[in-house]
Amino acid sequence: MLSILILLKYSPVDSENRKLDQEERKKSHSIIVLMQVLLLITYFLLWKYGNEKVMKVIAVANICVAIFQLISIGTNMVNGE
Repeated sequence: MLSILILLKYSPVDSENRKLDQEERKKSHSIIVLMQVLLLITYFLLWKYGNEKVMKVIAVANICVAIFQLISIGTNMVNGE
């Protein structure tokens, strides 16, 4: 649930009606990199202490986000945005 809220707040939307400028892209990129580093550290700590169930949930959630991003990129490419 927290991941969804963070994505809704910080996910940039680049569309025909509103293009992101370079500063917005850079800020979004920095936030995403920080989130992924924190996720990787959390994932490592969970692995170290043997909490595989939570590790699987994090991995599946991260894969779902990547799939949704690919779908969005594909949709934008098809629509010529």
